[in-house]
Amino acid sequence: MGPFRAGAVRGACALVATLGSGYVPLQAQVPTSEEALLGLMADADIPGLSIAVVADGEVVWDAALGLANAETGTAVTQATVFEAASLTKPVVAYTALRLVERGELDLDTPLWNLLPYARLEPDAQSRSMTARHVLSHTTGLPNWARDRPLETARPPGERWGYSGEGFVYLQRVLEELTGESLEDLVKREVFEPLGMESSSLVWQSRYDRISATGHDPEGSPVEKGKPKEANAAASLHTTAVDYGRFLGAVLSGRGLMMASVVAMLSPVSQVEEARGGAEHASSLQWGLGWGLQNGDRSTAIWHWGDNGTFRCYVIGYPSQGRGLVYFTNSENGLGIAEALVSRYFADTHHAIRWLDY
Repeated sequence: MGPFRAGAVRGACALVATLGSGYVPLQAQVPTSEEALLGLMADADIPGLSIAVVADGEVVWDAALGLANAETGTAVTQATVFEAASLTKPVVAYTALRLVERGELDLDTPLWNLLPYARLEPDAQSRSMTARHVLSHTTGLPNWARDRPLETARPPGERWGYSGEGFVYLQRVLEELTGESLEDLVKREVFEPLGMESSSLVWQSRYDRISATGHDPEGSPVEKGKPKEANAAASLHTTAVDYGRFLGAVLSGRGLMMASVVAMLSPVSQVEEARGGAEHASSLQWGLGWGLQNGDRSTAIWHWGDNGTFRCYVIGYPSQGRGLVYFTNSENGLGIAEALVSRYFADTHHAIRWLDY
């Protein structure tokens, strides 16, 4: 892995002028009390929550609150594993950029040239799709095709459109190029170097004892899914502290060259979907694997996760070297995102308002 370069990453932020009008230092804030977090959880009927706060590349504070399973009364602990849902995507993007640095992957080579994809065989315009399109959500593919044929709605690169299917295609390419399963590849490139000992893209038998159970909006437990195969878009199981280690590496540039950091932070596509309001979408762009939010105080990287009964959020300020991630085991988990994040970062959180949970 590369050296710790927090200052260099902050310098990279200044280079990426299109990310915002400036970098106003955020006020230093003491972590909010556990009692305040428990109050937010109670108001939203969220059984369990785990949170990690990052500064200067390291986890500096964390809390494990509430119940991993409301029926059994099992408590959430620092070791409790949650579904990270779409927070899987930034991890896969980081992995892909590591391969790019070694010349094993080119961001602009059509994926079809590397591995024809049977699911897209009838779709001629998909042949120009690249890894850059996947990481910036400009493939033209739907989020999930479900039981419909997989096809592009528009030419790759034309405009933004969130897609898990694109990450699944990229997964197949990465596995073809390296001869490894995605689980083994990410373990080698991310989990082991960063000390993420509780993390995996596939179910581990040890999780039977330490995994949280998801809950519906009324707080009733729901049967836990246990993925036997990795899914680049959504199958990561991890803890808040482990993901905090990953966030710390991203914010400090650990394990990546400067060119990769700049590419990751540079806007590739503009979010156009109105969702929670066009006024919020206009402040959102996408880099490589991360959403970019132009707030009033500074620019942040962010992502959300929604696997139904597991919902989570991550935000980081590269120019400040600070961020946080939180996981919940409830369909109500993103309903507290703005109230929680604002306790740590006093900014205009367009991304959360755009998500409109």
